Amino acid sequence: MSSPILNPRIPHVALAQVFERTNRAGRRYLVGRVGVAKLLIVATGEMSRGEPVWQVFLGEGPHAPAELAPLSQVED
Repeated sequence: MSSPILNPRIPHVALAQVFERTNRAGRRYLVGRVGVAKLLIVATGEMSRGEPVWQVFLGEGPHAPAELAPLSQVED
């Protein structure tokens, strides 16, 4: 997939795919995943050079995959 925003002369890697959602109050936000981490992108309500500012949050996924579980355990 090509993007008109990306410069084809500069190498790049897709990090994540996000999906636009709207909450009950009508505010737009983006959600997705980076590996097993949850990704949340929300508008801050601030402006920079006339453009809206967004903030990115990473959170823990619902559970660790089985192959990663031993890495999170501490051995005595």
